[in-house]
Amino acid sequence: MFHEIVLLIAAFGIGVTLAAPGGPVNIMCVQRGLERGFHGGIAVGLGAVLGDGMLALVAVSGLSFVHAVHDVFAAEIQIIGGCILLLFGLGLSRHRHNEAPAEKAREAKRAKPSAHAATLASQLSVIPKSFLMTVTNPAAMLGAFALLGGLASVFGAFPTSIDVAKIVLAVMAGNLVWWFGLSYTVSRLRHRVPGDRMALVNRFAGHALMVFGGLLLARGTWNIDPERLHAVVATL
Repeated sequence: MFHEIVLLIAAFGIGVTLAAPGGPVNIMCVQRGLERGFHGGIAVGLGAVLGDGMLALVAVSGLSFVHAVHDVFAAEIQIIGGCILLLFGLGLSRHRHNEAPAEKAREAKRAKPSAHAATLASQLSVIPKSFLMTVTNPAAMLGAFALLGGLASVFGAFPTSIDVAKIVLAVMAGNLVWWFGLSYTVSRLRHRVPGDRMALVNRFAGHALMVFGGLLLARGTWNIDPERLHAVVATL
């Protein structure tokens, strides 16, 4: 019993670790949290939780063919992830924050922040975006494989599907705690950012995503093997 508790605590910590590093999803979470409140940020986090949960499932269930696909097509995955980040970043940098008229702005200052925050239902469309950003991020893949592979080497293999499910859920729980805390913190600060500054926030976040995407795209293009790619295309 003690062994299992320690294992789940370790998996929970891995979930926090996978979410915590500053990266594209964190940038999007902060931007959405500032613009749309807690639910805007947590919706981004939910997509990341699902993405890291899927990566954790692959890592702990020993799906060797997925590892093999990742090893063979690492460059292509980087290119796809880079293109996704570039598109999201471009769209965000062109997004214009709709400022309220003067009277509504004064009312917003007097009202509670939560009264002007978006609902979770209205933010669900961002979940697939952050999910794609997570599962096409080579750093997230390698991090999940390395950390959970190390966990297996310390505690032994996970023999049953119930053991696998417990580990994956613990990772997702740790992941969710990070996104909840980040979204809550940002939402508490959102009304300290004037409406005319949100356009700058959107532009900065969009440019940051495009930088991440450009670096990922360049790395994938540099590492791609033309001969292997030609052979794959020839078999189609």
